Amino acid sequence: AVVSTQSGHYGRDSRCGIKGWVFYSSTMTTLRRNLKNTVNNYTDIQCKVREATCNEPWGPASSVMTEIADATHSVVDFSEIMTILWKRVNDHGKNWRHVYKSLVVLDYI
Repeated sequence: AVVSTQSGHYGRDSRCGIKGWVFYSSTMTTLRRNLKNTVNNYTDIQCKVREATCNEPWGPASSVMTEIADATHSVVDFSEIMTILWKRVNDHGKNWRHVYKSLVVLDYI
């Protein structure tokens, strides 16, 4: 578990090993993504595209890709999907997974 020390810094509890860091990192990433989705006023389908093309080291869920593919039948949703995918395809550097996963989603669509 992640614990707070007297100085207010957070660190790894020696009982949990690396799993504690992974859980803490994943939770913070999800929290940050949800905050960005709210602040940028993304629609539900845009949030799903962002989730499918996130920088996490695993591939997009097939259930999310199916929802995205089904939403492409709506002209408005299609435009929103393609806007996010276009932004993701044009990422570079440390966000290479955005590009890769965007191409996976496009191939699935």
